[in-house]
Amino acid sequence: KWMMDVEKRYYAKHDYKELIIKLTDVVDRKEIDLKKPEKIIKVEIVGKNTGISLLEPDEFLIVS
Repeated sequence: KWMMDVEKRYYAKHDYKELIIKLTDVVDRKEIDLKKPEKIIKVEIVGKNTGISLLEPDEFLIVS
């Protein structure tokens, strides 16, 4: 079971919903679990640069 977290800055080409749909096309959507995922796909977009990480739940840090 997995979830995806997308953060974007200085990128207006797609909105969040479009990005998530495009990015999850290659992943099994039947296994989504937003409350207790086993893996987290973290996507960071800053302008033209993108980083993607596959994390365990205890590696995921929320900073607000």
